[in-house]
Amino acid sequence: MTLIASVSDRTQQEATRGAEAVHRVFRSVNFISCRVLSLLSLLLVSMILTGFLAGCGGGSDASGQSSATGGSPGVTALSANIVVTADSNQVSSKGSFRPATAYLSRSSRVMKSAGDGQSAVTFSTSIVTPGYYQVYVWWPQTAPGAGQVDVRVHHGGGTTVTTVDQSILGGQWNSVGTYLMNTGSAAVDVADRQGTVAYADAVRFAYVGDSAPVLGIGATELPLANDGAPYTASLDVNGGVAPYTLSVSKGTLPAGISLDSATGVISGRPVYLGSFPFSVSVRDASGESATTDFTITVLQATTAVAPSALAPVIAHALRLDGRPSGAAPALSGLLSVITSMPEGEWSMVNLNHFSDVWTPDDLRPLYGWSNPPPSKIIEAWSSFAWDPNRGDLILFGGGHANYPGNDVYRWHGTTRLWERASLPSQITQDDLGNWMAIDGPDAAPIAAHTYDNNLFLPLIDRFIVLGGGAFNSGGAYLREVTPTTQRHTGPYLFDPSLANPNEVGGTTGSHVQRVAPHPEIIGGNMWQNRDIWKNIPGNPALPGGYVNSCTAYSAEGGRDVVYEAAIDAGGGTSLGLYKYTINSVSDPTQDTIQKVGAFWNGTSAATSCGYDPTDKVLLRIGTNQIPFVYWDMHNPGPGNRDSRMTPVDATGEFPALLSSGALNLANCGMDYDPTRNQFVMWCGDGRVWSIKPPATLSPNGWTITKQPAPLLATPNGDYGTGILGKWKYIDNLDVFMGLQDATQGNIWIYKPVGWKNPSGNLVPPPTVSLTTPANGTSFASGAPITISANAASPTASISEVDFYSGANKIGVATSPPYSYTWTQAPAGNFQVVAIAVDSIGQQTISAPINITVQPGPTGTVQLQDGVNGYALTQGTFLDSYNQGYVMGGQTFLRNLGAQYTDLIRFAIFTPEGGPLTPGATIQSATLSLYKYSYYSANYSLNRMLVNWSEAGATWLQANVGQSWNTIGAQGSGTDYGASPDATVTTGFNPGWVTFDVTAAIQSMSSGQANYGWRLVTLAGSDTQNLRYFYTNHYLANPAQRPILTITYSTAP
Repeated sequence: MTLIASVSDRTQQEATRGAEAVHRVFRSVNFISCRVLSLLSLLLVSMILTGFLAGCGGGSDASGQSSATGGSPGVTALSANIVVTADSNQVSSKGSFRPATAYLSRSSRVMKSAGDGQSAVTFSTSIVTPGYYQVYVWWPQTAPGAGQVDVRVHHGGGTTVTTVDQSILGGQWNSVGTYLMNTGSAAVDVADRQGTVAYADAVRFAYVGDSAPVLGIGATELPLANDGAPYTASLDVNGGVAPYTLSVSKGTLPAGISLDSATGVISGRPVYLGSFPFSVSVRDASGESATTDFTITVLQATTAVAPSALAPVIAHALRLDGRPSGAAPALSGLLSVITSMPEGEWSMVNLNHFSDVWTPDDLRPLYGWSNPPPSKIIEAWSSFAWDPNRGDLILFGGGHANYPGNDVYRWHGTTRLWERASLPSQITQDDLGNWMAIDGPDAAPIAAHTYDNNLFLPLIDRFIVLGGGAFNSGGAYLREVTPTTQRHTGPYLFDPSLANPNEVGGTTGSHVQRVAPHPEIIGGNMWQNRDIWKNIPGNPALPGGYVNSCTAYSAEGGRDVVYEAAIDAGGGTSLGLYKYTINSVSDPTQDTIQKVGAFWNGTSAATSCGYDPTDKVLLRIGTNQIPFVYWDMHNPGPGNRDSRMTPVDATGEFPALLSSGALNLANCGMDYDPTRNQFVMWCGDGRVWSIKPPATLSPNGWTITKQPAPLLATPNGDYGTGILGKWKYIDNLDVFMGLQDATQGNIWIYKPVGWKNPSGNLVPPPTVSLTTPANGTSFASGAPITISANAASPTASISEVDFYSGANKIGVATSPPYSYTWTQAPAGNFQVVAIAVDSIGQQTISAPINITVQPGPTGTVQLQDGVNGYALTQGTFLDSYNQGYVMGGQTFLRNLGAQYTDLIRFAIFTPEGGPLTPGATIQSATLSLYKYSYYSANYSLNRMLVNWSEAGATWLQANVGQSWNTIGAQGSGTDYGASPDATVTTGFNPGWVTFDVTAAIQSMSSGQANYGWRLVTLAGSDTQNLRYFYTNHYLANPAQRPILTITYSTAP
């Protein structure tokens, strides 16, 4: 047992230095008994402090509550924090117990019962400061035979019995309630049950005040979920009088998820995607109650490839002493891909998947009783850094309620392959409940949401981690100083020259050994804790945290500088601006930090930053109401207030998107482009926006311009919890890089307009122009269409000229004259372009021309995207759980009752760009959708009465600025026709579902509006299981895209 007196401000710094010296000495000795380490720390502190300290038997205690300690920045203290371990002399037992060793035990000797229902261990302590104490119990992780046992807390009001399940949540402090403790003795019994052994390991009594703390639920952020994947979370109740009862009092949990009212465990398998807000009420034994709001966000799951037990060792650079040698990374392969891309286009360049190199399950630390995958590193409020010295993307994250592993990953631009850079540390908690790597907070950081905080510092050749939402606390990195005091710690530097996929990032022995010891895994000692809260002298103003914060890099005076828009000291959500400079990689005491900007007009939501060193302005993303905030860095200092800024879009599109909610800036990422002197923003799809400041910096005169729409493949719009720091300018390549898909880890390259070849290759790209047909030419049905182009390259040769109708490639010419004859072109209006490719792979797109193919007198047309150049289908689903989200562009329609509204439409008649002339006689028409999931249903197909677009339709609106009559397009007779055009019952198995829409097409040919159809689920359908249909965006098998087949005749 440990009982510590509070320390005065005058002696706090000596105590801090003394205790930390002990921890430094014993960090190199792996798996020293926590009790031994604690006693040695206490012994040294006792020689420094004037207060009396006792060992495992008790001691004196000063009164008072948790407080900040004035002598050292970032320090907080508890008046009493008593830890009693099973190997202390304050433990007694009755019945049958034997010593046992177990993984992640708190004591050196765990007591394991026989499971006879008659055995119990009592942990006793002496209470010096009367008041309320939160009581925690610790048991080993994955202990054999563990199960539900009884915990009896003897307190000032009597005895309270609670049940804990020792088969889960091992290796951590688990609260069993808050109780009044009078001066004198207090005790906790851990008792077995018949047939279930009990593990008696450690108990903790944490003083929380002289009055009963307010009843409440501790955590407010719950883990992200994936549809169909197992989900677990636990709600911790604070204050009040145990036992507690919890219930959902408002809203609903996601379908497939339930709450255990006694334990607070939320578990199950979610069925639907979306964000699900709900409230949980807790009632304690005295009848008091409290309510807390939560949200569970369910994201789409993608399939991961199971990683091998350990990755093959890939040769890496020798250790560097500070700065790199200066040799440029070999990025010629990637550069050749970029060179061949047209400007303003995207290319996905990774050759393997992120999941291919994940840490195996057995080597990952558990989160409670679950083993979440490393996909959460990308999925949960994350960022990456670009290492220009090696040409690598570096990824670290996870954290808070999502992923406990501190494993590092990197994607090599040289090979275009993902690789694991380190194995994760086993994690544990200190005496105050702070999570840390098992070898201590100086050996490695714990996982954290990184928002837009990860950066690479090229001059000292290190990857820097500031933290953000640290694992299971959601706040800053904290460390124990003494068993009653804690303070902030970090930031951390990672040395990529030491990276190894089969080594743990910290010290030898610190890897996860839950299943096997794995002696072949050694420590790479890859991390360094700068610990600025201790090492920077003079108590400068330091940030209070990094939640929803952002960073930007600058090289100034030959030093790496990190600009941090971070939470100010004292808490809250206001972001000040700090300048952090590392002057010596080997000496953290030379680091400096200055507050250079004040929060005044800003916002506090998730954000992303970019810094322009020429104009000396740091710009960050705000909200839809306050789009951007900037600091003018010509006069840095604590009084340098931020300014709001709304850029002008000459087209009016950007403000319209913000006001309608079709674009949510919180989901975007931004970085600075020094080559074109602009900030560039990306929000997950193919659109890219450039933001430019005025010549004289002020809130007025900023402009925003959407870049030309790409013609080729683009990212799919998946932004997860926000792009944030997953969008970077890559100086080595003069491109932007985006990261998408938490499982696949897709690396997207965007080549900006005005690209400069960083290799110095000044070979100009080819030129190309269409010569025939003339713009606006009309062709008879069935007539051959000859498309010709002039193409040339000043210094290279032309390899080929590709011809496109919209996004569909219709032909290629490999030698001059560059022409292609398009036969059997469908009727309709088409935009045609040519793409010239030269001998070194560079591409140029011609200006487009528009042509029309007239319909014939009779015939049958099959309208399906990708067939005969047709590309005018639109399909989307409206999502009641994500009401502001545009789902157009997905490869599927999701269907289940009224939760989703599925829409489909085709351009059919020439005024719409389709092949048929209005007034044509429609003989027959069928619409076919491919259902690729199981489960049957009854459907009707009802004509839409409101014009909508795939790019703008959401649950709330039909298009940008145009609302539905009833949200979700649910208005029968107003949003869609009350009478169905067709009805059908599907089979259980996947297959085509075909509707007869002859009457509907006949009405459209006679002049009625063509707004497509809504798929309506009828009574008698399966209401429990999701069904899916392919859309026009399905790539794997284009033949399974929606088809509209029409047989018609026209007047001669």
